[in-house]
Amino acid sequence: AFLSRSQDGFTQVVAMDLSFDLLSRAWCIAEIAEAEKSFIPQRVVMHSEQSMIRGYHSLKHFDIQQCEASRNEDKQYILGKISDITAFNEHVQAMVFGDHGLLSRWMDGRRRLQTVGRVVARVMSTSDTRLPNASCT
Repeated sequence: AFLSRSQDGFTQVVAMDLSFDLLSRAWCIAEIAEAEKSFIPQRVVMHSEQSMIRGYHSLKHFDIQQCEASRNEDKQYILGKISDITAFNEHVQAMVFGDHGLLSRWMDGRRRLQTVGRVVARVMSTSDTRLPNASCT
């Protein structure tokens, strides 16, 4: 938060790996959530639309309790800071896929709508589960 206040143009860049493993790392999630909470501008960089499709599959089942950390103490520390795990999990989904989420800034509006339509169609054709609630309260 200090850098965002003291450096013009400071932005958190989230470099998403091909299989969205970043979303399985407790510290990565904690840092993304903290930046959002601190109103630090964020931008995501990812490999391709295909990686987004794979990422959607992993994120729709996101659970911070299943995330990993190099040290168990770190994971317990992060979990201890979260008062409502279910609400936090839903919030993470919204931070990534919501109307103002990281992926909303990944491409321009027209391309985003086309891509989201393709992703949703593919996911729905391969799964009988519902889309996650992308609202954040």
